[in-house]
Amino acid sequence: MVRWFSLFLLLLMLLLSVQDRLVATQGFLLPN
Repeated sequence: MVRWFSLFLLLLMLLLSVQDRLVATQGFLLPN
């Protein structure tokens, strides 16, 4: 139970970091 929760939390953190990096690169390529 705890193992699955930690795995889900790790995946969520990874997804958030990737999304933040995508937003950063998009903002760098398309400056408003």
